[in-house]
Amino acid sequence: MKRHPVCGSGLLALILLQALAASAQQVVRRAPPPAALIELRVSKTVVPMELFGDRPVVSVRVNGKGPFQFALETGVTGTMVSTELAHELGLPDMGQAIAGRPGAASPARAMLTRIDKLELGEAEISGLLAVSADVSTVWIGNHRPQGVLNAAAFPGLLVTLDYPAKRIELRRGELPAVDGRTIFDWDAEGTLPSTPLALTGLKLEVALNLGLASGIDLPESYADRLRLTSEPAAVPKNKTNTGNGESEITVATLNGAAKLGQFTINHPQIRFIEEMAFGNIGREILQRFAVTLDSKNRRIRLKSKPGSE
Repeated sequence: MKRHPVCGSGLLALILLQALAASAQQVVRRAPPPAALIELRVSKTVVPMELFGDRPVVSVRVNGKGPFQFALETGVTGTMVSTELAHELGLPDMGQAIAGRPGAASPARAMLTRIDKLELGEAEISGLLAVSADVSTVWIGNHRPQGVLNAAAFPGLLVTLDYPAKRIELRRGELPAVDGRTIFDWDAEGTLPSTPLALTGLKLEVALNLGLASGIDLPESYADRLRLTSEPAAVPKNKTNTGNGESEITVATLNGAAKLGQFTINHPQIRFIEEMAFGNIGREILQRFAVTLDSKNRRIRLKSKPGSE
């Protein structure tokens, strides 16, 4: 399960806006260009990790103003700001763009824009191409995020999402060589961060999805290939959007252990989803770890904290 699907295309830029149930992701045909400059004014900067629903959220400053709450995702391929914030900050309209959304019959309309400076703690990103779009149907509730950052889009910096400590750290450096135990290759064929997962002898590649509340989501076809404690059961009113419309979800418990390198998760619950193209790991599993992304070398490190396994 190495190949990730390629979906959608944009006129000038393309970004994935995740729906409320973010168990599906898309890999775009053409990623937006990188920022002109990424700087870290100190050796390491640490910012609090908050949650909006199940998504990690950080405070950023945009063009010297803020702070504003931005969701930190891996299931996106660019930077997004809400239309409301773009107007408030006077960000330029640079032409139309297309934003793909899981489950949508057609792409969302968006505008290409540019952020001169975005600050996350003591990290500064300059010359950042972004899109502005209406987020009122993407997030529901008070104090919703006003934008999205790709957690894997900081080449040259290590980004650590420390779930147990509820903080995010950015620092200079590179991860050591892959060892298959705590450090893994990021699938060369995939745009999104991924890691190997073994389920009672079955080995697959799954994407890390920071916006996913559940633990392990797999295509429905895998239900017949795994040892389960019972037949997958439908969850009433539990559906998700996979990019091809609403899909039914069934749930079962693995009769055995899931392994991420040296880490073992006994008898995890697995969601099986119709029309899903590839697997995802979400917060229910990731919250046990400090997850470090090295986008320059396409490596991922998992580090467990005492009492989190």
